[in-house]
Amino acid sequence: MGLSGMDSEALERWVTASCQDQGVDVRVSDPLTLSRVSALLGTGPSPGARAPAEREHAPGRG
Repeated sequence: MGLSGMDSEALERWVTASCQDQGVDVRVSDPLTLSRVSALLGTGPSPGARAPAEREHAPGRG
């Protein structure tokens, strides 16, 4: 499905319905998830960077 020609209201309805179908929240607030998405979009840390929460729980750490 191409989304580039979709107006913002139709896109919002599609995202809401898709999230409901999958049982996930429409809005993301988890810092680690936001960091990973940001890296994938090229707007944040490099893909190899770890968010603070991930570093704290990395194998071999306290």
